[in-house]
Amino acid sequence: MGPPNADVMLVGDSPGFNEDQEGEPFVGAGGQLLNRLLEEIELSRSDVYIANVIKCRPPDNRTPKTDEVEACKGYLLEQMKLVEPRAVVVLGDLPAQLLLKSDAPMAKLRGQAYDWWRGITVIPTYSPEHGLKGGPEIVDAMQADFVILRSVIDRPLDSA
Repeated sequence: MGPPNADVMLVGDSPGFNEDQEGEPFVGAGGQLLNRLLEEIELSRSDVYIANVIKCRPPDNRTPKTDEVEACKGYLLEQMKLVEPRAVVVLGDLPAQLLLKSDAPMAKLRGQAYDWWRGITVIPTYSPEHGLKGGPEIVDAMQADFVILRSVIDRPLDSA
């Protein structure tokens, strides 16, 4: 959801209850945190394309299973091919581990930008929900990751 030619794509794991009800990603308190993080680097929700690895809410809002991720990942990759963002911010362990092909926890993955595929840079950070539960140090880490995002999209295209 968002502009089809966005420079930035945000990728979460799956819709939660509120997202499923409203048909919009990252609503509620997590969405407010995400909006604030974007505003701090002079972006808004209307500037970014938002997607999830899993396209429908898992039963009881549980963590998506491996077979569900495998069944849905092709859709995400197709979205990425169509949008061609310069940067993809992966929000949480599942999308970070999927795109970076790693089983490392977010604490080890975040804090840097990864050259990924077709000129796309991947920036891992915590999910907004984790930011809400984890306290100020997690939000501070997310803010630092969004500063990395800003630096990536501010680079001239020929050095991206």
